[in-house]
Amino acid sequence: MMRHIAVQITPFDAGQELRKFEGNRLGAVASFSGIVRSENDIIALSIEHHPIMTYMALEKLCTLAEQRYKLLGVTIIHRYGTLKLGEPIIFVAAASAHRKEAMAAIIAIMDRLKTDVPLWKKEIFADGTSRWIEQKQSDVDRSSAW
Repeated sequence: MMRHIAVQITPFDAGQELRKFEGNRLGAVASFSGIVRSENDIIALSIEHHPIMTYMALEKLCTLAEQRYKLLGVTIIHRYGTLKLGEPIIFVAAASAHRKEAMAAIIAIMDRLKTDVPLWKKEIFADGTSRWIEQKQSDVDRSSAW
């Protein structure tokens, strides 16, 4: 079983992370990469976390996904700090014998991550103002589905 969890300030290379799954006799690897998107005049996103609590919550997500979807490997990398437009925020990969489990695991991990992992995000606008992002009811609804 491969498992890699990281909460880091530095960027990651999604291709390099995917290559770590090669040669391990896996049937499928699914992945998701999230980037800072431009909307509402946002110029950056500031992400704060509690190192121990965040890591433990990510470990719990991995364990739940491994058990529910019979995963053979999982990677979660989440960045923190101030990230500019287009920079990578998160990378999640799941490996299993079949694509259905790997793809379902990615969706479940992302849905639960939004509600279960202590990360605080603040949008920074071009005019110098900022706003904390509040949890959306749609994220709570999706999270409770699994």
